[in-house]
Amino acid sequence: MEMDGVEEDFDRFSNLPVPIIHHIMSFLPTTKDVTRVAVLSKTLNSVCHSYPILDFDQRSWKKSMGFDLFLDFMEKSLQQRRESNIDIEIFKLCVVDHDGKSDQRIDESICFAIEHNVKELDLRFGDYWIRSRYKVYGQLYPLPKTITIKSLVVLNLVGLAFKFEDLIPSLTLVEHLRIGLCSISSNFTISSSKLKTLQLQDCKGLKTIVVDAVNLQYFSHSTFTESSEISLGDCKSLTNVILENIVITDDWLKNHLSKLLLLENLTLESCKILGEIDICHQKLKSLVLLNCDTLVKAKIEAPNLISLCYNKSKHPETFFPVITLQCSSQLHANLVLFGISTKNDEQFMNFKNFLVSFGHCKSLSLILYDMDLSFLEELRNSLQPPLLSLKHLLVQLFSSSRSLFSSSRSLPELLDIFLCLSPYLETMCFTSKYKENSVELNLQFQNKTAEVEEEDSDFQRNSSWKHHLKKVIIYKFVANNDVQETVVNFFLENDIKVETISDLKGEKYLGCICNSKIKQH
Repeated sequence: MEMDGVEEDFDRFSNLPVPIIHHIMSFLPTTKDVTRVAVLSKTLNSVCHSYPILDFDQRSWKKSMGFDLFLDFMEKSLQQRRESNIDIEIFKLCVVDHDGKSDQRIDESICFAIEHNVKELDLRFGDYWIRSRYKVYGQLYPLPKTITIKSLVVLNLVGLAFKFEDLIPSLTLVEHLRIGLCSISSNFTISSSKLKTLQLQDCKGLKTIVVDAVNLQYFSHSTFTESSEISLGDCKSLTNVILENIVITDDWLKNHLSKLLLLENLTLESCKILGEIDICHQKLKSLVLLNCDTLVKAKIEAPNLISLCYNKSKHPETFFPVITLQCSSQLHANLVLFGISTKNDEQFMNFKNFLVSFGHCKSLSLILYDMDLSFLEELRNSLQPPLLSLKHLLVQLFSSSRSLFSSSRSLPELLDIFLCLSPYLETMCFTSKYKENSVELNLQFQNKTAEVEEEDSDFQRNSSWKHHLKKVIIYKFVANNDVQETVVNFFLENDIKVETISDLKGEKYLGCICNSKIKQH
């Protein structure tokens, strides 16, 4: 009876319309898994042979099964489909273990996809993550020179060697093109009215990049070897640009931004010679500046900018740029800072002026790694708090060498420092991590009413947070009991009411800053 039930279930699956069975198969990871389904019945076997998605991934095989066994399986699977004239929608091939020499089984599999009018071709050789992390190319597989694919819409090539000019005839209809960790010809020139996405990641041999694509919306280029000269030509539809480790000048940036009128998101990472940038753009919404160590001045006039991320390198002697912001009142800024210490008055004033630039943001994330917080104590004593108008603050402290909460600097002392820097906060989310020890504290503040402010003649002249604050609501507090008690007593001793809520309802007040994502290095 049990076997009859199983067979009945298989029959129900087999009797489904073919498009629905194909849709169910699309949730299976690879063609290897689809093949397993095919043995369940003759009907499923026939349907599997008409399945328009082929995904051969060596990573899904056990290492002991080896390179040849994987390619033999692929060859056999394709042989069973050769008599079919059904077009291939997607063909994916990932080969991790190869010696960089041409293999007939691989070349024939690519030709098979071409013969069946493949629309999406994804060829990946080697482990992209390891190669990118350790900045090595490894063995590159030679792409067959005879490839001409008129049906292609999506092309993804990783870990291959080829001449780009040999590929151009296949790019007539391509909308999404990604080339990563490949060795290609020195001149990359493409002109297309179809191209919407172009990603060039860590390619070897690139000297010049010329792109003329009126409908291009997304462009990214990164390299860990020699940089390339870039010309985006008439790419008027660009909304996203990402440049990493690219040699671009201040003038190059200004000239291109003046032409990219629809640009919304700009990321500049490790652009080593940027010195004084002038960004004036009406549409820009997001700006990311990561490890641009030579940057000394940034004038940013972008009325629709709502997200700004700045990451200072790990070199403590690197000065902060002078930043002038004319942006939206809804701006959320993320600052990731490593190992800063103020060795002299010049560095101290440099950091203070840098911090003042973000005093009018709606929310600010301060992510601090292995920092000497004594300079913040000095800022606390400043006549004018640097973050005077800030409403929402997220502070994350990370330490690899010592506890952040020692007898010399307790959590209440740190809270006092950050509240002195930003006395008019509405919410604060504070976290610290030191190895296995961590603390998390979510606070909402209630200040005195406007009526009380008018009655108190000294209120407006006094910028101390203790003078303004009426009540503190603690929504979430993860710490040992002693730390929790010291924080509560800290506020009570300053004549401030304290309310605690044990559940997580308070996260709705902190969502605007706690849910923001940032690229951390």
